[in-house]
Amino acid sequence: MCLISFLSFSGLLWRGHKTEAAAGRAASLGFGTAGIPSFRRSLPEFGRELARARRAQRPLAVVVLSLGRDLLLEQELRSAAAGGNGSVASRMQLLKRTTHLVSLVLGAILRDALRESDIVTYGAADDRYVILLTDTNVVQAQQAVQRLSELFYQRTFSYLRAGIAEFPADGLTLEDLVSSAQVAWDKRPVGEISASSAGVQKQASASGRLR
Repeated sequence: MCLISFLSFSGLLWRGHKTEAAAGRAASLGFGTAGIPSFRRSLPEFGRELARARRAQRPLAVVVLSLGRDLLLEQELRSAAAGGNGSVASRMQLLKRTTHLVSLVLGAILRDALRESDIVTYGAADDRYVILLTDTNVVQAQQAVQRLSELFYQRTFSYLRAGIAEFPADGLTLEDLVSSAQVAWDKRPVGEISASSAGVQKQASASGRLR
């Protein structure tokens, strides 16, 4: 994806100073991009939902989601900037700023498109979202992420990268589920959705429709 794809949707850049200032104020209150709470702040809520799923013997899914950045372009710009090219350094600043604004769009889509029972959080340290989908198995989670990806692409011409883990197939604790979703995220190229193998195999055995 070339840099211009980050700039191609209307009305985003002119709101940059306002949205960045709002994001800074939100972060100071324990909230991430687009007013989404931080992962750490939401840990008690995650714990309650996990305990409910365990008692009711219901599935839930944890999704690790991020922007599908053009890593090759970023690497090229960083190399040129390291060589002292002022013009490229300016482009790097523009790329960083625009990526932040695109992330705000993603945050707004997540906040508006998911169910009230779902938990959406943002981790500033690694610039990724950790999402809990209640009463959702791995196949349903893949379908939900696919819908989010389509909404995001329609507004930004950019891709998402996602990894999914299912309780209890991929872990019994929140730490295990996030770790499994992260492993699935690490394995999947930009623009594709990956689910932890245990959850997929379980659903494949149940439905006979998945490979």
